[in-house]
Amino acid sequence: MVCSATRTVGKTTGPVPARSEEPPVTRGAADRLLLDRVGGFVLGNLFTSLVAGIGTSAWAVIVGVPYPVFLDLPVALLDLIPVVGSTIGGIIVSLVALSVSLSVAIATGISYVSYRFFEDYLLAPRVMARTVALPALATVTTTVIGGALLGVIGALVAIPVAAAVQLPDPGGGEAESREVLSTNRPLPQQDSGEIITS
Repeated sequence: MVCSATRTVGKTTGPVPARSEEPPVTRGAADRLLLDRVGGFVLGNLFTSLVAGIGTSAWAVIVGVPYPVFLDLPVALLDLIPVVGSTIGGIIVSLVALSVSLSVAIATGISYVSYRFFEDYLLAPRVMARTVALPALATVTTTVIGGALLGVIGALVAIPVAAAVQLPDPGGGEAESREVLSTNRPLPQQDSGEIITS
């Protein structure tokens, strides 16, 4: 995240790049880019949920929590929900761990708190940086802001919205070219109304 913040500040405070001579992005290309970003978000979210499910099974086997295979599925599904999903999954597994002992339940709760920080601030930002092309700092910031404004729904749509905002404006260059041509077009000459007499 620190490296991502440094790159972001460098881009903001650095010299203004020259105007690009690349052709404008068409509406169809922009739509395809948007679909790619949304698809990347879905794949990234599925990957982090898979990691949560596998981690749950491994922890349950290590400490002796019963039904490890049946616990990983609800944890993986709940992990698809940003912010609160992994917390709910951790509570469920901790309650099941009470059947073993209180110490195992407490250790399970602590492990899920640790995993929550690992996923939110290390794993998910890195995955989204590859699948959605968002910097790690932007991933964490947009998720926090979306969750604060709209709760779970806001946290769920924050990253796709942020990815869509980064897309180039389709047809922007063409509109600008038309505007420049219209401003440089010579004005029509008006008849002065003078009468030439011999």
